[in-house]
Amino acid sequence: MKRFLPYIALVAAGVVFCLLYVNRAVCDVVYTDYIRIVNTYLPDVFDLSGMAVPDILTRVPANYIARMVNVGVFGYSTLFDVALGAVGVGMGAWALALYCRRRGLGVGWFALLMPVVFGLGKWEMMNNGTGWAHFWAMGLIYLYFEMMDGAVGSLLGPGPEPAMHGADMQGRGRHMPGGAGLHAARTGSVWLCLLAPVITLLFAGPYCVAISVVALVGWGWVYLCGKPHRDRGCVPTHERFGPHIADGNRAMGSKVSDYDLAGSPKSGFVPSKGRVVCTALCVAVPFALYIWSNAYAVEDHAGAADVAFGAAVRGDLLFPFRFLLKALSTVLLGSEQLIGEFGMSGTGMCTLGLAVFLGYVACLWINVRQKPMQETWFPTMLLLMGLASHGLVFASRWIFLSDTYGMSSRYALQYQAGALGMVLTVASLRPGRAKWGAANPREEKPGEAKPNRRGLWPVAGIYAITICVFILAGSLYTTASEWRKAPYRKAYGEHIREVAMVFDTVDDETLRRTFDYRTQEADSGAKVRSALTILKKHGWNVFREDALGHESLIIR
Repeated sequence: MKRFLPYIALVAAGVVFCLLYVNRAVCDVVYTDYIRIVNTYLPDVFDLSGMAVPDILTRVPANYIARMVNVGVFGYSTLFDVALGAVGVGMGAWALALYCRRRGLGVGWFALLMPVVFGLGKWEMMNNGTGWAHFWAMGLIYLYFEMMDGAVGSLLGPGPEPAMHGADMQGRGRHMPGGAGLHAARTGSVWLCLLAPVITLLFAGPYCVAISVVALVGWGWVYLCGKPHRDRGCVPTHERFGPHIADGNRAMGSKVSDYDLAGSPKSGFVPSKGRVVCTALCVAVPFALYIWSNAYAVEDHAGAADVAFGAAVRGDLLFPFRFLLKALSTVLLGSEQLIGEFGMSGTGMCTLGLAVFLGYVACLWINVRQKPMQETWFPTMLLLMGLASHGLVFASRWIFLSDTYGMSSRYALQYQAGALGMVLTVASLRPGRAKWGAANPREEKPGEAKPNRRGLWPVAGIYAITICVFILAGSLYTTASEWRKAPYRKAYGEHIREVAMVFDTVDDETLRRTFDYRTQEADSGAKVRSALTILKKHGWNVFREDALGHESLIIR
């Protein structure tokens, strides 16, 4: 436990940093998408009959529970949602901490992940509490992938030798590197089967498309490629670490002989085929339910173009490429920094996006063709998640016909997975994990000459490291820039609060401009007025008694 304290401290420090930032940047007032939520849900927030609709899964059911707590306890404070978002960011960091500790990557590598995890490139999502459930969804999917990686063990080759220290030798296997995976194996089939439906049905919303596809690809890979090898003798696990570890191994349908002296899965170990199918079904069935629910949803995108995709592309053949490449560029720097501070041209942003895409390719090639993939495939899952997120954003947002739409900071949370996958790929190449330029161990056989596979391998490794350096530097720069901008964002919120307090005396045009809610629509101001009327009637948000007292201080 003592060796895990530095990880805990870094996660706690990151959450505190996020809370300090939102306290510096956020004002407790409804605006933008909160207007729609107030008009749709708040008058009858405790009426559960509103959940009995076919498209309920597209509305993120966890939001219903949070709104009840928020209204009942906090008088509908947006700061409550923002705080939940910060907790969700910490949840993702916690999953990464479990992975780093299990893989023995060390606190240093985990610390390098922190600028990406707690970076402020996703400031728009952090400041607008309506997206808190998405932070939880991403945190839970990181945890799911970590448990999946640990429970399945090495897919194509033996895992690393864990560092054994003191008490770790006394049967406390779940606290050693590799132990988190064994602990996941102990209860893995149950937790993995429970966690997937929770993510998809309660938190993920549209995120579940990328999440479910990547998870199903992973389980399909396990089913098709994992083949148990029991040709190596070993001391039974229960003799080395105690019977509780052996029980944990059997929880995923394995035998003691499937594990090596270190207690890690032997080459090619996979759970039983039946358990793989069962666990995959726990991903596929909730995903199918979401697709069914989504069929009943009515899409209402303000500002969307009424044109078919084919017609849009025929008019501008390069539009999809510009959209995707510009979105990829935000993995390095936030859109406000690229455009507002550096004044980068469209060609420059596309060039950066191409560099990031090549980083994806290099890291995937490293994982698939070289040693890292034989020890862990968590980085590969994150890389696939990042690419799938870029594709999903394009598929759902091309209708706005703006090649910079995918650069919005509201999508940075989805793109973050790919950046983390790149950094973890580089972390797996540290000395002792893989030999640069080494032949593929899968193809080495006793008595045969080792094939020479140097080729592009050193180039890919150096390029991956370079991209990761730029990702980390860009995250730090974006975070510092957003921290400086925070007081101005709060001042904007204070202005919205002042207008909200006197909304009865201002016209709809002022409300439309101030609250930034569907400004292209003619009834925008009327909808803002309707939402503020509901809040005032019930004494919620800016009209709470404590909020009124705070506002009087601001006006003075």
